Amino acid sequence: MRLNQLEYFVKTVECGGANAAARELSVSQPAISAAIRELEEELGVPLFRRVRQQLILTEEGAAFYRRVGPLLIQLQVAVHQVQAMAGGPQALRLCLPPMIGMFMAPLILGEFVPAHPDLHLTISEAGTDSIQKMLLDGTADLGIMIGQSPYNVGLEAVPLRETRYALFVGRQSPLAGRRLISFRDLAGEPLVLFDQGLYINALLHRQFRQERVRPNIVLQTNQINTIKDFVGHSVVSTFLIREVVKDADQLIEVPTDFSPPITIIAAWKKGRRPVGGALQLLRFLQKTGRD
Repeated sequence: MRLNQLEYFVKTVECGGANAAARELSVSQPAISAAIRELEEELGVPLFRRVRQQLILTEEGAAFYRRVGPLLIQLQVAVHQVQAMAGGPQALRLCLPPMIGMFMAPLILGEFVPAHPDLHLTISEAGTDSIQKMLLDGTADLGIMIGQSPYNVGLEAVPLRETRYALFVGRQSPLAGRRLISFRDLAGEPLVLFDQGLYINALLHRQFRQERVRPNIVLQTNQINTIKDFVGHSVVSTFLIREVVKDADQLIEVPTDFSPPITIIAAWKKGRRPVGGALQLLRFLQKTGRD
């Protein structure tokens, strides 16, 4: 029996359903349902009756809630007391890819951090595969990732915002005036790409293979400003998340048949639901993603 199973059960009772509990706890609804099923299997009794997609407490479930609810409150009080006794700021470790960090880190540092002086936030940039490893081995508390990435095994997550990758060129590029280009048109075109470990790299190389296009890669780096400066002052092209490009960059988006949609998510190790400062940051990220 795990603590998160009890927390999910209690919150489902208090919110009147798994969907509302998932929103309140910033986890997915399937994670809530799975935890409750596992808890029922361990206890050997049904805690809820499922009636037309609604959860109704059984007699056993009501008795269990009356016992467990107060215990969880006492546990939360104990945690806060110990943290207060320790004194000093609470440490919070966040990791995110460089491209996402380009437009999300300023929000976090400019709005969230000043509003939470009791937190000591450390931000690390890494590729998606490295972020997964950091979350799993406990060297990061929260990660911001691409939801479609294959490196989400062993993690739980909630979506933050939807966006797309797009093709960008400089004003002097021969592609700048095109209304639409196909991915095959990029054959022979000089490209700036990211180093290995970023999701966009895997997407592009898979597309190159499918279209049988040999890419003309002239530079690989994970430095976003280097990529934007190089593209803006030459005839090379690159793929970026739309939000990282500003008017001052002097880059032009060229419509193409390869503009994959992506979901940016906040992730954490399965079974280690964000609490304290991590939960506050998660809710901040969800709010800014909806604004």
